[in-house]
Amino acid sequence: MVTFFIGNGFDLQIGLKTKFEHFYDTYAVVHEEDSDVIIKFKNDITEDKDKYGNYEKWADFESYLGKYIERYSNSEHILEWFNDFVFEFDRYLVYECAKIDWENIDKTTINNFRNSIRTFYSNIKSIRPDDSLRMNYIETSVNFIQFNYTDAFNRLIEEADIGSFGRNKGFKGIVKLGDNLNVHGTCGGGHIVMGLDNETQIVNKPLIDSTKDFIVKPLYLNMHHERDVNQTDIRETALAAISKSSVFCAFGCSMGETDIYWWEAVGERLKAENVRFVIFDKCVDVTTPNGSVSIIVKNRRYIEKRKNEIIKQFLTTAKLDENWYNENQEKIIVELNSDMFGFQLPKIEAQ
Repeated sequence: MVTFFIGNGFDLQIGLKTKFEHFYDTYAVVHEEDSDVIIKFKNDITEDKDKYGNYEKWADFESYLGKYIERYSNSEHILEWFNDFVFEFDRYLVYECAKIDWENIDKTTINNFRNSIRTFYSNIKSIRPDDSLRMNYIETSVNFIQFNYTDAFNRLIEEADIGSFGRNKGFKGIVKLGDNLNVHGTCGGGHIVMGLDNETQIVNKPLIDSTKDFIVKPLYLNMHHERDVNQTDIRETALAAISKSSVFCAFGCSMGETDIYWWEAVGERLKAENVRFVIFDKCVDVTTPNGSVSIIVKNRRYIEKRKNEIIKQFLTTAKLDENWYNENQEKIIVELNSDMFGFQLPKIEAQ
């Protein structure tokens, strides 16, 4: 069984503007109808952004919120600006997704998407993929655990007809569609789940009890499930998929501390025999190659540095120590700037 983790990096890859800084430019504008609480929050995040630098990833901003809460003594004020932020972010994503021209997506794009899933190992160039990656994929089911909030990946699954994968020219595997889980919800009424991984990340200890059910992601999911116990428990389903998988692939995921819950589960599963984890990510410092030896050396230095950063971040978040990694280095593969999901979706021309 293979499980993919899909992060915000996927939405960015296909051309959507879903970084924090993209939304910030829209959200930080103060409107006449904003309450004093909302205005203060907008002014504070603007001031802190200028003071401490931009939040590179959403996980950075979520971690910031856990510390920012310390400035408040009234939990109702916290929930007011938090709910406003999530609501406006939801609206922003719906607007951004509406720009995709689904009527004009060509077969090349669909094939790229399909092949990125069923032959993901062909995008691994830094090592020669062995049988533990290839053979596990001859006949198996594939799961998707999504951390992003848009419905673009779900739409592409439908367009590519993932569940009908079978034996054909150039590919001898049989791939069955397993679970497709948006563990952080989806925009457009799908209950966006944003915030912290656990209540210890809330710095303001006196307000933990009155805020944790909304700001701690696992607790919010619990609360949402308790409102209708007949619906599928998305966390339990995801954990079951992780516990049965022999290969994991992460694309565009931050490995941040606000998703410790999931990376710890992956780390625990990696302790079993013949389980591998492939991380597809970017190295923005790499210079366009021009044949220069100095550029090649520089690129290699940046790439190795970036790989080490990603591995260190994952080990920390997954609570795996260096001794374990030194004995199991082959279990974690980091591939940078690959052709995985190497396409952008067409946009509807502005009228």
